[in-house]
Amino acid sequence: MMPACMETSPVAQRDGRPAAGFNALSGNGVCFRPVVIQERRNALPPRAGALMPLTIKKILCRALPRAVGFALAVCLSVSFPTLAADQRWQSVDSIRQAAQAAAGVAGARAHLDDRIRMLACQSPLQARPRAAGQRATSRTVQVQCARPAWTLYVPVRADARQFVVVLDRSMGRGEVVTPADLRLERRPQSAGYAYITSVDAVAGKRLTRPAAQGTALTPAWVDDPLAVSRGQEVTVLAAAGGLKIRTRGEALSEGSLNDRIRVRNLSSGRVIEAVIRSAETVEVIF
Repeated sequence: MMPACMETSPVAQRDGRPAAGFNALSGNGVCFRPVVIQERRNALPPRAGALMPLTIKKILCRALPRAVGFALAVCLSVSFPTLAADQRWQSVDSIRQAAQAAAGVAGARAHLDDRIRMLACQSPLQARPRAAGQRATSRTVQVQCARPAWTLYVPVRADARQFVVVLDRSMGRGEVVTPADLRLERRPQSAGYAYITSVDAVAGKRLTRPAAQGTALTPAWVDDPLAVSRGQEVTVLAAAGGLKIRTRGEALSEGSLNDRIRVRNLSSGRVIEAVIRSAETVEVIF
């Protein structure tokens, strides 16, 4: 009786046949049942890339409708605001117009940000300059609404220009201005300055201080020409109770017509004050 076959060791078998040098029966009557291990060639796991198209498709199919819906909702809310939302705010242009009308400045322009939001006023806007004595070309206007109650301060500036008299050359203090020294130039109106606008109003006057070329002249820059110079000999007139006195004197200071100067009486040496009446005469006022 043949002994039962015993598995003693695994024997490799290629394609179902024993490997080279293998005997099925040994001399001691023990048979060897080979454990066949099939060799799998190119048996690699499924490639990860093979699942990619399906995964991306699922993601896109689930997320894209939500993203598109959200973007559409945002676009609609930004591009098409409701009429009720527009009517909630006061027009920025109406606030500007109210401020410009109340400023009382020629060529006034209200500077107000277009993004400002004030509740729509249910009553006419009230506007007035914030304070008296502000600069002529720049001021702040207070714009108010009674219903609902709010107040806004709007800066307003003038862009108006005018022709003013300017020096055509640099000149020193005391020099007499002639028409050849002047020209008209168009300049913006400056705050609080009453510029001279006529050449005739300046010609023949003297400068009260040094001025550079291009200086726009105001009344403070010029004065009447000197009628009497310091050290000049003048006639001193005095009248009291029908009595008139005439004497000679020396001017101790300079001045224009109707200016009050100090004069020394050459007869007595006494220093008196007198008013210049002409280039050679001063009058003592009692």
